[in-house]
Amino acid sequence: MACKVTAIIVAAGSGKRMNSDTKKQFMEINDKPLLYYSVRAFEESEVDDIVLVVPEEDIDYVKSEIVVKYGFNKVKAVTPGGITRTKSVEHGLLLALDAGHVLIHDGARPLITDTLINRVIDAVKTERAILVAVPAKETIYSTEDGMVSASLRRDRLYIAQTPQAFDTVLIKEAYNLAEKSATKGPATDDVTFVYNYLGVKAKVIEGDYKNIKVTTPEDIEVAKALLMN
Repeated sequence: MACKVTAIIVAAGSGKRMNSDTKKQFMEINDKPLLYYSVRAFEESEVDDIVLVVPEEDIDYVKSEIVVKYGFNKVKAVTPGGITRTKSVEHGLLLALDAGHVLIHDGARPLITDTLINRVIDAVKTERAILVAVPAKETIYSTEDGMVSASLRRDRLYIAQTPQAFDTVLIKEAYNLAEKSATKGPATDDVTFVYNYLGVKAKVIEGDYKNIKVTTPEDIEVAKALLMN
């Protein structure tokens, strides 16, 4: 029997850097909410079902104006997020009850494609953790007190993207350990949790430079142009 795959799309943030009264995930790009595009990609992919994690006050809007309006049949739940991204992912994982693998995606990446999602699904079937990333194109420096301290080797540097994919037991165990830890280290993504708490290294598969994260108003304009093409 094939192993069930659940996608968790995290879109519970407020998008403060957008300087807009409209939350980032609901800002319109080419007449559709930003969140619509990532949900559509997962709907058209080989995932079995989708869990959306959104602000609690926006659940009804997401259900009616995105899920129902656009006929997204794979969305099995819309659940409220937490006060941090980590808590939001935890809420999503609680609903991945019978999935053998989970994909965790930032809803602010509207240019994800079903082709890349399917490559991630294929990869996680043989590896316990998958990191989607692209090689760094530019020279990157580390700094201290505003001064250059080192030039980092570009051939070893990758820019992380999502979705990241995991054996469900593995990622849930990492989150459980993080919850119990007295000294929680910083973690901005899920691959970091798995490595920090379980020592499991993720397999890197190459992503897509167009799979940008929309964070600032300038990113909205870039996303609009790329989606039109």
